[in-house]
Formats: sequence, structure tokens, C-alpha cells
Amino acid sequence: MPTTPNTIAYANISQYLASDSISKGSLFSTITNPELPTILLVENFFLNYLYTNDPSNTGLPALTNYVWGLCGAFGLTAQGIISGGGGSVTPVTPFIAPPPYQFEVSASSFMVTGDTSKTISNFIGYNLLFIRNNTTQSTVNTGGSYYSWNVTTGLFQIVGAAGEGELFQIYAV
Repeated sequence: MPTTPNTIAYANISQYLASDSISKGSLFSTITNPELPTILLVENFFLNYLYTNDPSNTGLPALTNYVWGLCGAFGLTAQGIISGGGGSVTPVTPFIAPPPYQFEVSASSFMVTGDTSKTISNFIGYNLLFIRNNTTQSTVNTGGSYYSWNVTTGLFQIVGAAGEGELFQIYAV
């Protein structure tokens, strides 16, 4: 329940919101009483007069409740207008995948000649795209070379050991 000064402020705005609602609807809308803006004007004027002259008047709480009740849904909208609340926008974190591994297999490369597995901790949580000698590899065993990837542990395994001079490209996607 808002205080009397707040109710006076909300009723002032509610009067305009009710008028706007009526202008957008039919003359005798079932949603909004066409006399509501006038009723709010009169009752809020009286509430403001009593509060200004005697803030300790014992009849103020009842009249404040009555005016607040007249405001209805418009009063809630008025609260939002006055408070200026609106929430916040969560900033978007851009998707930036770790840099890919691109190398020619040798005795000193990321995967050395003869390797069949490697843990790639930078890629944990990502899916993997593996290209071997400019041919995209699959995780399906079709009888040739293929690979497996554990997204949780980062274990990358290939079938068909890494051969000297092969071009490997491994991307996190």
C-alpha cells in the first residue's frame, strides 16, 4: 500500500493513463469506465487538499485506500513510470574459440610422427573439427582414418598414426 503522497502522485498519472485507454477503446469500454479520469481528478484533488491542510487527519488512510483502488492497473503502471525501473541488459560475451592447431607432422610438432592421441586441454568444452591432408575427417569408422574426441577430458585420438609430413588442422567449434 503506497503512502498518501505516493498515492497522490500515482493518481495524477493514472488519470492520464485512463484517459488514454478510453481514447483507444470504445466509448463504453468494459475495460475502463469512461468516467474514471473525472472521478480520479475529483477524489485525488480532495485527497491532496486534506493531506496538504492536515497530514494527521484520521480520514486520510481510508481516502488514500479508496483513491489507490480507483487507480487499479493504471496505478501500477504509474508506479513504474515514477520509479523509472526497467531492469538491466546483460552484456553479451562474444564467442571466441581458442586458436586452432595447424602444423605439419614432424618429430617436433604438436603431434609427433607416430602419435595416435593427444590431450588438448584448450579445447575442452568445444566440439572439434579435424582436417587431415586437406580432407575433413569424421568420427565415424568408415574403414579409413577417423578420429574420436572427448569434449569433457580433451582426449583427441586418431586412427591411422600421424605420418611424417602430413598436414593437420584441428579447430575448436
